[in-house]
Amino acid sequence: MPQAAGLWYEAHGDGRPVMLLSGLSGVARGWSAQIAPLSRHFRVIAHDHRGTGASAAQAGAVSVEAMAEDAVALMDALGIERAHLVGHSTGGATALAVALRCPARVGRVVVSSTWAAPHPEFLGGFQARLQALQQHGKAAYLRMSAEMTFGTAWLDANRAEIEAKIARDLAEPPDPELLARRIAAICRFDMARALPQIALCVLAIYAHDDRVVPWRATQAIADAVPGARVRAFAQGGHALPILQAADYAQTVVDFLAEAPAASDPFERAAP
Repeated sequence: MPQAAGLWYEAHGDGRPVMLLSGLSGVARGWSAQIAPLSRHFRVIAHDHRGTGASAAQAGAVSVEAMAEDAVALMDALGIERAHLVGHSTGGATALAVALRCPARVGRVVVSSTWAAPHPEFLGGFQARLQALQQHGKAAYLRMSAEMTFGTAWLDANRAEIEAKIARDLAEPPDPELLARRIAAICRFDMARALPQIALCVLAIYAHDDRVVPWRATQAIADAVPGARVRAFAQGGHALPILQAADYAQTVVDFLAEAPAASDPFERAAP
């Protein structure tokens, strides 16, 4: 398995680099439905977060900012000077943190089903999931998470697939203690006041039926980042990259491949 900067990663395709930043589960396979269509246009890199999947164990504090530092460290290790960022959920928060801290390393930014500040509905859902984790264990947490992410109808039609996923996730890091720390980290993440400082092309994607991150939290990002755009789906819940895979991929490709403004330094520097 390839590792760089202590992170397991996979790379596919050629062209401009695109970093796929994963959600709270932290594992690259969450992007499995997107890697093939995106890698037909770009060099796509996805990685397991530190302390999850096949990456090195977590050491030190857990925070979205640390996840952002890891993403940039992986770019450094792979010799990537600048990349587009596509982040879902926690990965979207990570992408915003990278865009704010290291704008010279970033081309365009896509955030989906994400937030820049705590939201009451968001916090309530994670409080319930954390309670399930602490009182009933990781399996109960994973089942509640699947219910909120995919919805009952999809789960009923794909029960064997989701049970296989739960069994696999149970056998991998993070353990319940680290998972609780990861939940705490995303619940305290707040960079809403800094969003107007982001001077990059940003696309915010969400579904109106998302039960994990309310669509208003993602819309708030687009409202605050100058010139940001929005792509809203009626359905897809919190699993947009999976349940709306083709439309999601086309939306991302169209945005990242769009003819740039002449002033865009990322495009001017391209060969």
